Amino acid sequence: MSERTPRIAIIGLGFLMRYMKPCFEALTRNAYATNVVATTATEASISAKQAEMGIRIYHHHELGVLKAFKPDIIMFAPPPSAVANLTRDVLVPYYREIKEGNKPLPDLYAFAPDPRVEYYQTQLGNDGFYVNILPNMTFDPSGDAPACYSVVTYPDYQAHNVEKIARVEAFLSPLGSVLNMPSEWITPFIGGYVVCHLVLNFAFACYDALNTSGYLVSMEQIADVFQDSLSNDNISFDSNNEGSAETVCRFVLKSFQNGLISYYAQSGISEGFARNAITVQLNAFIERLRSETRENLIRDSQNHATKGGLLENAERYFHDNIHANLLDRLSSPEGDLETLSEKISQFAYDAAAFISAFSDGYSGITGN
Repeated sequence: MSERTPRIAIIGLGFLMRYMKPCFEALTRNAYATNVVATTATEASISAKQAEMGIRIYHHHELGVLKAFKPDIIMFAPPPSAVANLTRDVLVPYYREIKEGNKPLPDLYAFAPDPRVEYYQTQLGNDGFYVNILPNMTFDPSGDAPACYSVVTYPDYQAHNVEKIARVEAFLSPLGSVLNMPSEWITPFIGGYVVCHLVLNFAFACYDALNTSGYLVSMEQIADVFQDSLSNDNISFDSNNEGSAETVCRFVLKSFQNGLISYYAQSGISEGFARNAITVQLNAFIERLRSETRENLIRDSQNHATKGGLLENAERYFHDNIHANLLDRLSSPEGDLETLSEKISQFAYDAAAFISAFSDGYSGITGN
């Protein structure tokens, strides 16, 4: 593979691709401004996005941009609902033209959580390099990435394409480590991956309910207890400790973690892998409770959530199924912690199952 600086075309410059600006800079370095271009569906936002990103941005005309720019890598990040049309109208004809000209095919980095990577293999042919990416979204905007990971999935036939896989990992390096996910695990994994974000909602509920009830706890104290609980495999229902704000927070976190691990295990993901992956991701979100205000964390979640998408549905599932009950129960810490633990674990399990099922076919593309 050539050592020259790659040319990158972004199709769908929304929040996610803007968030990943450090990744584009990592691959292109001094050539960033000239070697990266993008398209967007919102013409009114182009001026602001160009000022923010420092690259050329075009309103639609995706096929024309690809033909003129001739990228080495296409970052494919439209809303899932637009994937099928853009694949049919842009990617398929572009790849066909490149093949007819006997020129090297661009790599395709696909970011929509659905369809899975095999869809692009089916639509564009077995001679291309495709990867599906779930980037680490616990990144601290201050520039310090928590110890977390991005998840990548390749078609089986790409497993030994060492140079191109290394370039994917170099691209994602500003966001932390990279976790290579077997294709058969990705659907159940997405459920837990998204639902881990709700640990922030549980922390906010603990803070609101306990402080309303006269237990003066800070968000940093809740983060301390949550993080300490992550390293303990078991929780003990000791009636002598019931009523302690620390004990209640410990049970909330541990029960949430155990419910997610149980869902992964039931879905065929090995328990050791599940425990490690979930613990690392939860810890990264909890760490952000120390470095950012609640208002900023909520705003980041709102920016991250695609309208009608996975995170938005997970947030709604939390508010519809446990939020009110959780506030009521946490407002009176004395009582039956075992029942509370069971409810939270079951919620985490059900929420992960719901998001996993929702993600499969979320784009409207079936049989991929």
